[in-house]
Amino acid sequence: MLLDRSDADALLRALGANERLLRHLQLVGEAADELMNAYTGLEVRFDASLIELGVAVHDAGKITYPEELDGPGSRHEPEGQAMMLANGVATTSYTEPLLRSVSAQTV
Repeated sequence: MLLDRSDADALLRALGANERLLRHLQLVGEAADELMNAYTGLEVRFDASLIELGVAVHDAGKITYPEELDGPGSRHEPEGQAMMLANGVATTSYTEPLLRSVSAQTV
């Protein structure tokens, strides 16, 4: 189970993530932090841990398909899901948590 970004980083490193992929995930994480700060300022409710962990592992399959860091391709998507499942990280459809979040906000 991944609890935070450092857990995700450690897993990705153990799986062989190169420095370029790790830097990409760090930059996407920084952008997510800015968005979450803006959401907080607007009093928008969101699941910060879901966003943080999603950001941290969203391109895990690019460990296997590093060429997709610089070009088109979607082979990394099912590969990343398989990698996470093989390492005990539960995955779900990205729409399911979003729908739960929107539903909770409209109450």
